Amino acid sequence: MTTEILTAFHLNRFILPYALDATEFPQFLSRSIHGDLRKDQAAALEKLAQDIERAPRARNEFTGGAVVYQPPELKKIIEDLDSGQRAIGDRVDSNDLATRGGKMIRRS
Repeated sequence: MTTEILTAFHLNRFILPYALDATEFPQFLSRSIHGDLRKDQAAALEKLAQDIERAPRARNEFTGGAVVYQPPELKKIIEDLDSGQRAIGDRVDSNDLATRGGKMIRRS
C-alpha cells in the first residue's frame, strides 16, 4: 500500500480510503473522506459514488510539512509505476489474471 500512497501523492491524486478489514488507516487519511465495506456493502458502494463526486481534485493533505520536489528521473519512475499499476488493474477488472503456484499467469 505504501507504493500506491506515494504514487498518488506524487501524481497529485486524492485517496479515498475504504476499509476491507480492521487495519487502521495511515494517520494522514484518518480525517479524510472514508468508508467501510465490512458491513453494508450496498450502502458503502452508494456512499463511495457520492464520495468520488465530492472528493478534492488534488492530493490529500499531509501533516508534517511534506515538500514536493520531483527531479525528472523520479517523475518518470512514478509515471511508469502508475502505468504498470493501471495495466494490472485493467487486467484484474477484465478477469485476465490467474495464479498458479503463487505466480500470476495470463489466462488464454
